[in-house]
Amino acid sequence: MRCSALPPTGSLGVTYPVVAVALSLPYLGAFLAALALVSVVYVVGGPVVAAVGLPRLGVDWDSNGYDGATWLILVATSAWYAAIFAVRFLVFSVFAALPT
Repeated sequence: MRCSALPPTGSLGVTYPVVAVALSLPYLGAFLAALALVSVVYVVGGPVVAAVGLPRLGVDWDSNGYDGATWLILVATSAWYAAIFAVRFLVFSVFAALPT
C-alpha cells in the first residue's frame, strides 16, 4: 500500500481556492447576518417611521388616512430597496472575504 502526501502532489491549483473559500466563510457569514439585521430593521422601521413618526411631526404625506394600501406600498418599497442594497453588498462581501 502506497501512502500519498496531503494534499496530493500537483493539486495545489485546486486545493488553494477550496481552502481560501472555506476560511472566508465565517467572515462572509458574519457579514450576511449583519446585513440581514440591517435589512429587517430597514423594512420594518422605515414604514413605521413614515406612517407613525412623520404625522406626529406635522408632515402629512398621505391624504387617504394611512390605510392598508399605504402600509403595503411602504413595506414593498422598503423591501425592494433592502433587496437591492443586500445584493450589492453580498457580491462585494464575497469578493472582499476571499484572500488576495
